[in-house]
This record gives sequence, C-alpha cells and structure tokens, in this order.
Amino acid sequence: MPISTTGSSTESENSGFTLLELLVVMALAAMMISFAVPNIRSALYTDPLKSTARRLTGLVAEAGQDAVATHTPRLLVYDAAKRTFRLETTAGENGDSGKASSRLAVPEAVQVTDIMSVHGGTRSSGRMEIRFSSQGYVDKTLIHLRDDDGREMTLVLSPFLGVSRILAGYLDLESDQVRW
Repeated sequence: MPISTTGSSTESENSGFTLLELLVVMALAAMMISFAVPNIRSALYTDPLKSTARRLTGLVAEAGQDAVATHTPRLLVYDAAKRTFRLETTAGENGDSGKASSRLAVPEAVQVTDIMSVHGGTRSSGRMEIRFSSQGYVDKTLIHLRDDDGREMTLVLSPFLGVSRILAGYLDLESDQVRW
C-alpha cells in the first residue's frame, strides 16, 4: 500500500481560504475604498447648494434654541444686497438694539429665490425676516434656494417642532411634500 507524502488529510478538511488569500482580498478592498471615499466626501461637501442648505438649517436651529434659552424673540434676517443671513435680537428687547450674532454668507453660486410664510407672504428682495418667538416657535416658512445650474432646494421650517427639512425642488406652502 502506497504511503502519501502530503499527509493524511482529506480534501474536505482543506476547503477554505488561506490567510494569505484573505489578506490580499482585504488589501484590495481597502485600496478601492481609499479611492472612493474622497470622491464621495467631495460630492457631499463641495456642492454649494447642499452645503448652504445644511449650514442654513444649522442657523435656523440656533435661532430657535437661542430664543428658548434667553426667553427672547429672535430674528433670522436675510439681506439680499449683502447676500448674508444673520441672527439678530429683536430691537428694544432686553436693552439690545437689534444686535447681530451668528452669520452665514451665501456663496455666489447660490441664490435665495424667496422666503415664503403663511402670515408674511412671499418676499424676494430687500431685508427678509423670519421671527422666532421666545418659545422657539416660527411661522410655517419655506426658504427657496437655487444654484447656477438651475437646481432648486426648499428648506421647510416646522412651526412647533423646531425641525427643519431640506427637500429637492421648488415647493409651495400647499405642496403635498411639505408636511407640517
């Protein structure tokens, strides 16, 4: 009877991958991910329209939280001539004279089309104000943004929840996509 020089193991015991094969596959996967992540990151953070919408959402949240924390109404003001949003205290409240704090400059590639609210109507030029009550409440408001490529986004400010949502396209107050 011949003696095997490879050992007494059967093929069913040797099925699987070697450590070297697993290391090679993991190295290839890591290289592919390292090439893909910067492209995904740049697509998310360099798009001026999306970036402006996200930063504006943060400023809206700050306005509501600041109003609640100080028990003082706040104004989120957009100055179309200067292309800036700024958070202000209301004139005459607590001795302040309309003092500005946080600011957001709108990039040249993005335009604020208009600001639409239930009680304030639609405003598209000059000084546009969004008032936050001392409880952090805001009127049902839509902020419309457009970039140079014609893409549009709508920022929805919910009155009582203190939540802002970003939706694609130009939506009006009666749109089915806008849920208060």
